[in-house]
Order: sequence, then C-alpha cells, then structure tokens
Amino acid sequence: KDRGAPIKINLPSEDGDGGGGGNRNNNNRRGGFRGLFSSNRCVGSDNIPHEPWKTLLSAIFLASGFVATTTSLAITHEHVPDIDPLPDVILDNVTYTEWGLDVSEILIMISTLTAVLVVMLHSHRLIILRRIWFLLGCLYYYRAVTMFITVLPKADPKYTCHPKLDNTTALPALVIAKRVLILISGMGLSINGKHIYCGDYIFSGHTMVLTMGYLVIKEYSPRRFFLLHWMSFFTSVIGVIMLLIARGHYSIDCLIGYYITTRLWYIYHTLAHSDSLKSRGRHNFLDKMWWWLIFRYFEKNIPGPLPRRYSIPLPRPLKRFFRRLYRNWWSSRRRRHQDQQQQQPTTVVVTTGGGGGGQHAAECHQS
Repeated sequence: KDRGAPIKINLPSEDGDGGGGGNRNNNNRRGGFRGLFSSNRCVGSDNIPHEPWKTLLSAIFLASGFVATTTSLAITHEHVPDIDPLPDVILDNVTYTEWGLDVSEILIMISTLTAVLVVMLHSHRLIILRRIWFLLGCLYYYRAVTMFITVLPKADPKYTCHPKLDNTTALPALVIAKRVLILISGMGLSINGKHIYCGDYIFSGHTMVLTMGYLVIKEYSPRRFFLLHWMSFFTSVIGVIMLLIARGHYSIDCLIGYYITTRLWYIYHTLAHSDSLKSRGRHNFLDKMWWWLIFRYFEKNIPGPLPRRYSIPLPRPLKRFFRRLYRNWWSSRRRRHQDQQQQQPTTVVVTTGGGGGGQHAAECHQS
C-alpha cells in the first residue's frame, strides 16, 4: 500500500462511545432510547465483552454482603441501650412525623425500580449490574462493621423493637439464623413489618440506596433525559428528608451514608474510565485499596467509559423477529397511505379574468 496515503483514525467521542460511529452516536444521543430493537452492531460496542460469569460472581458478593449486614443487625439488636435518643441538631428541631418512614421507603422502591429499568435497557447491562452489585456488596460489608462496633440508642422512642433475649452473652446460632431470614424476607424495609430489630444506625441503608439509585440513573440513562435526572435527584432528597422527620435515622447516619456511597462510586468509576489506573505503579495510590484487585479483575477488559447504547433485553432471534414485524407493518402502512392518496379526487381551479373585473372559475374533477 502507498505509505503516503491518508489513514482514518477513529477517536472516542465525548460520551465514551467507540470510534467510527460519529453520525450513529449523534443519533443515539438525540434519540434517547430510540432503536431499542437494534442489533447493536456498531464499532466500539461489540468489542466490549460482557463476561456474564463475572456478573454472577458480583451477585454472589452482594448476597454475602447483605447476609453479613443482617447477621450484624441480628446480633447488634441485643446490645441497643435502653436510653433516650442522642442529641441531634436536625431531629431536635423538626416536627416528628410517623408516616415519613413509609413515604421514604415508597420513594426507595420507585427509585430502585427506575434504576433497574434504566440498567436493563442499556446494551451493556451485565457490566453495569456487575459494577452496581459489587459496590453495594462493599457498602453492605461496611455497614456490617460500623453498626456492630458503635451501637446507638433508638432515634425514635416510639418505634417498636422485638423483645431481647434474657441471655445476651451467648446468642444461639439458630436464633441468629432465624432473625437473618426474617430480615432478608423483608429486604431491609419497615413498611412490610419485617424490620423488627433495632440498632442498624451507622450508617443509613435508606440513604445508601436512595443515593445509589440517583447515581445509576444519572450515569447510565441518556444525557438528554435531564427531566428524569432531576426527578431522581429530588426523589432521593425527599426520601432522606422523610427519613429524618420520621426519626428513622440520626442525621450523622444519613451524612455518612451519602458520603461513603458517593465517594465509593466516584472512585470506582474513575478507576474504570482510566486504563493507567488499572495497573500498579508509583502513579497509582488507589491500588492500595483492599478491593482494587477485585476491581481490576472485573474491569481489565473494559476499554474506558461505556457507550450510551440501549436495547431491549431479549434474545437476538427474537429481536430480529420484532424488527422484521415492525418493518412489515411500517411498509404496509406507507403503501396504504400512498394508495389512499392516489384514489382521492383531484380538484383543479382555473380562474379567468372577465369583463368588468368579473371572474369565472371552472372546476375540473378528476377521478
């Protein structure tokens, strides 16, 4: 080949899309979820492996973290001091509202379902699920430690907790297992009556889930869906406010929950978007974190930010079937519209000037 001939170099776009998809990427940004039945055959997208076994490992890690948190709560419940709530600047200056906790948990379910919908419509849903589940697993393990080493009294004196055992020196394993199953069956929520054990204050799991839901929606939904982003933001903020006025947590619990969730999210995605931070060296102090090796295993084959592409989570043959069905329906509709236009009568109006400024119009009808 001629060495002097120009060559084309595809650079990633601002959205992190792979090269070679300039017009296609612009259409994707303008269209939001448009093209959900597309085959996802575009440069920079097929080169990213989904690696479902890593997603499975991440799910197992999340499940173990959730079990660790519920086990910690089952034990901590026996050590909650029976004293008045601690002084709190916010709780002491707002009006107590008992139904605020139910509102907060309803907003948690709305935020979580919206985040799940956004992730499942993303073309790289397995990678995103892997990231979310790993981060949630880390957060649950952190909660298991923090709630156990520092036990706070109830923030709401009116909240009914399950009676404690008489002997707290040696808690039977069968009792712990039974409590863990009860907590898991309620998914950590109080609205279903399953969260009957107290002591899980530092840090707030409600704030953690609300913050995580907003971060997922903001990062992985189309950029032009700014209304969805703001709605998710206010849903999270109102959820935390309702949690506080219901005295479901102390203010410090919510503050720590927000801080640790956002910092962990920002650190992980900064590492994931930078190839240089996926290798050890004097340039990378973040490789000292205990979960960095797990991160590198999960992200070593992911080249930078994920492209914003969306598709229906259906098998490829089923997608082709729906795509063919849509094309046939659209073609028949256009053909029917053209036939209707040809069958409509055409009216031609001819205007001639007459004497005295009069006008005569002749109409010709043509079938």
